Amino acid sequence: MTRMSAVVAAVLALLAALPPAAAAAPETIRVGWCAKTITSAGAPFAIATKMGWYEAAGIKVELVPLPGSTDCVKLVATGELPFSLPSDEPLAIILPQGVKARVFYTAYQNYIYGIRVPVDSPIKSFADLKGKSIGVAAMSSAGYIVARAVAANNGMDPDRDVRIVAIGEGAQAAAMVRDKQVDALSIYDTQYTLIENVGVKLRELENKDLARYPSNGFIALEDTLAKSRKEAVALANGYARGTVFAIANPDKLNAVIADTGRKALKS
Repeated sequence: MTRMSAVVAAVLALLAALPPAAAAAPETIRVGWCAKTITSAGAPFAIATKMGWYEAAGIKVELVPLPGSTDCVKLVATGELPFSLPSDEPLAIILPQGVKARVFYTAYQNYIYGIRVPVDSPIKSFADLKGKSIGVAAMSSAGYIVARAVAANNGMDPDRDVRIVAIGEGAQAAAMVRDKQVDALSIYDTQYTLIENVGVKLRELENKDLARYPSNGFIALEDTLAKSRKEAVALANGYARGTVFAIANPDKLNAVIADTGRKALKS
């Protein structure tokens, strides 16, 4: 063995004896979740976390529950959060104020909002909402904007002809509907399902004008997308893969969510 070969062999032996270098800790990415409660709608995040897709991309997602989509947009606009997952309406409202933000991934291709009433309600159309109360999850929710828009589009003054009230989410909202404290609801599909799951059956008022629009998507400031493109791509990619997994494996969905839990979602 030559002297050089002996040196190389010694170096290789030394390297083999050293402990492996610790993997770099994933970067925590805070994402605005536009409701006070993280429901099954957060399944794609849970799946991406459980399957290790986010970790492989070098990130760890921390969901930040907020009262509604308006808050999600405001916190991104002020730079307090890099990303959030709001509906389109609050973003459209704030853009004319000079906020340079955009949707970089559409999470819900279908419209998940709309007005619903108890199945036995005498309300049959939007015109019947005049003089009625409409419950929303929060005054900063997209449901509030939708309720006002529906009233205005049907010849009503949203400040005078309907009464919009915050009723919370889940069981609290269901109780207010059951006790007839509100006549209609303006929330979104997951919350409607939660209400129906406790025995309060609902009926949707058809709205073809809104039904053709998409709903929530990931948003960020243009500066954030320029500086943190890799993180934005990883966030959306993991969410997309989680969505596909949930659709393809509905029988495994509950197990994945339960195993990941609120701790993994940082709720």
